[in-house]
Amino acid sequence: MDISSSNISEAIVSSLDSQILVLDSTGIVKYAKQSAECHFGYLEDMPESVRGINYLEYCLKIREEGNETAGVIHDGLKDLFQDKISIFQWEYTCIQSDMQK
Repeated sequence: MDISSSNISEAIVSSLDSQILVLDSTGIVKYAKQSAECHFGYLEDMPESVRGINYLEYCLKIREEGNETAGVIHDGLKDLFQDKISIFQWEYTCIQSDMQK
């Protein structure tokens, strides 16, 4: 059996009870745990698959439409990417009734 480090990493992340997005330094979603899709319910027109989108730009767009939560997320991620802070964490509430966080 050939077990690669990426398979092990995927197994570890999949076992977590958290919604996880991995972004590159420009805000592009490189990885989205499948259950992470549920938290996008607060963003009305978020694509079903988030991999490959620029999450930072998307949050900015939604902030400009009046979504304060997206603004907090945008600002926190921007500060993180610019090394103004060392950690940014945001806890989402899954609003879809058929999914549990």
